Amino acid sequence: MSRFLDIALPLAALGYKVTPADGKVPRLKNWRVTGCTSDPDQLAQWSADFSNCNAGVVRSPGHLQMDLDNFDWWIRTIDEANIKPFQTRMVRTGGGGLHLYWDDDIGELVNIKNPRFISKEKTPDQREFLVEFPYFVVAPGSVHPITGKKYEWMNEAPAIKMPMRSLLISLQTRGISLDARGLWLVRKDWNPIEQLAATGLKFVRRDENGAVWLDYHNVEGQACLLKKTDIHHSNGRPDGPRQSTFRVVEHEFGWDVMHQCFSCQQVRTKEALAALNVDLKDILISPGETYISVDCAADIPEKKRFPLWPLYLYFRELHHFGGASVEGKSPTLHDIVARVTTGRDWPDGTKNELGARSVALLAGEDNWNDTLIPRLMEMGANLEKVYRISATMLSKDARRSERMVALCSDLEKIDRATARIKDLALIAVDPITSYLGPGKKINAEEDVRPILQEVVSFAARREVVAVTVGHLNKKDNGTDVLVRLLGAAGFGGVCRYLYFFSPDPLDRENKYAHQMAQRRPGSAPTLRYTTVAVPHKFDGEPTEPAIVVKWGEKSDCDAQDGVDSRKAPRETRSEIRETADFVRAFLKSGEKAVSHIRAAVLENGLKWDDNNTTYLRNKVGAEKVAVGSKISWRLKTVIQDGIEFNRDQSTGGTIQMM
Repeated sequence: MSRFLDIALPLAALGYKVTPADGKVPRLKNWRVTGCTSDPDQLAQWSADFSNCNAGVVRSPGHLQMDLDNFDWWIRTIDEANIKPFQTRMVRTGGGGLHLYWDDDIGELVNIKNPRFISKEKTPDQREFLVEFPYFVVAPGSVHPITGKKYEWMNEAPAIKMPMRSLLISLQTRGISLDARGLWLVRKDWNPIEQLAATGLKFVRRDENGAVWLDYHNVEGQACLLKKTDIHHSNGRPDGPRQSTFRVVEHEFGWDVMHQCFSCQQVRTKEALAALNVDLKDILISPGETYISVDCAADIPEKKRFPLWPLYLYFRELHHFGGASVEGKSPTLHDIVARVTTGRDWPDGTKNELGARSVALLAGEDNWNDTLIPRLMEMGANLEKVYRISATMLSKDARRSERMVALCSDLEKIDRATARIKDLALIAVDPITSYLGPGKKINAEEDVRPILQEVVSFAARREVVAVTVGHLNKKDNGTDVLVRLLGAAGFGGVCRYLYFFSPDPLDRENKYAHQMAQRRPGSAPTLRYTTVAVPHKFDGEPTEPAIVVKWGEKSDCDAQDGVDSRKAPRETRSEIRETADFVRAFLKSGEKAVSHIRAAVLENGLKWDDNNTTYLRNKVGAEKVAVGSKISWRLKTVIQDGIEFNRDQSTGGTIQMM
């Protein structure tokens, strides 16, 4: 068999049209029409004259080839556009580039210009186009005429559909210029159907294959969009076959718009719009621009909240676990992970109706090898359904280094990376403070709230349960638990479900006894649990015990009861307020030592918090005063002429009216 047939026949068997080539140039004159074929007999006849030639693949219906020269640029682009090209056929060219084979037949092809290209003289090492869709590519098995290297398959998987829209949106919104012909993406607020009609274009609308086609004739007096000298563009037959059309497709980002003349098969969207006095650059999706949509409530579909764990965990929602570091938040989360991955019943006895599902974890405090894995094993988790999320940086010299995942910038990457987990039910971030991202402050509302809102969007889009884990601040007992969450107010505002992990008020003597109480919405019963260290073996040898959770009965105590029980016996907020009012009135007569304040409180039968410094500062509104070696307390405000003012600590004067 000849070299040409060795190359051509396997491609023909796949349905590709092949033609003989001299190096990178087709040998036959009419190679785009009659000079290409997938017929083995015709290929055998050509082989008699071109036995030692290369072969080329000609673009044909259902088959599209992409010529790509800058591999690094392509990898960056597909990463941002969420395109997975390695699932399609791919050829490494003899010159070091790539040819990608797509299962597609699209006429609106766009060559992507290199923004760095000026001219061959000024930029000799730069290509004018980063991506081209040629009618002819050299076939795998051929030899490059200059390098002498073979064109070789890198991936022989079946060709897939070309993700043109994702590619164009990624490029166009990044400001990369596209060739002036082909498909264009215009803004959502510029409705092509209405806007083209407003220009006076007379067209006939037809809906076909998910697109709207606006067919018209290039008739003088109606719309002569292309050159009037082209006779077939103005044949004066308004009742004849359609001559030109605008193809319009609506999608969530805007509109796809493409113009094509059926007489000459030219795609001249920019010129056609210009003839209608529409400047393309004024209507394109622009980089960094925000577009506002207004949707009628009647068009927004109703969705029922669907539980993973009824009353406790819901799909498409964000849940926050708050508590001190000794309250077993992480072990409790891992116990839930074990139940999700095995399909076991829930801690309150509710039946797990969904069966075993997968979980993805960002765990920044527990070591996976010696803490998390042993704990999950002792809890009976199915490790085949537990996934660790981590981030790796690749340096220019191909060295890998791990870094912390940053939610402020990595959520889209997490979305793509977890897309392969088809049964993903839960994703957890423990603790949230480790994963906000560089420069993001846990107490800054402007940093935290946008990140949490993106996590909510992720949960809704992926239809998973999202859980964040955080600590409590040092505010005093009696403070509303919503204010006790460490960090910005966004944790209490954005998260739909809030849980507080605290000591068990009914078993205060047992430091391993805890409760999990729902603060919002408050419909789920409080659950009691204890943390227990159980023996664990590695390679048959005892190692560090693993901390597991043993669930108890339900409790009538709420989140406030549990959090307030951390430092003192339970006090009602009315008792705390009564004591604070008394101390405030007591200090109006002047500065007092703490011992005098405490004695007066107890003599009047009121409750006293031994954590007096925090109590006096936060509840009473007092401040320390040092006179020599003695420390006293006074009110931060002073009353003058019956009006209460803030006390200026530096001058003893008044600075602001209350």
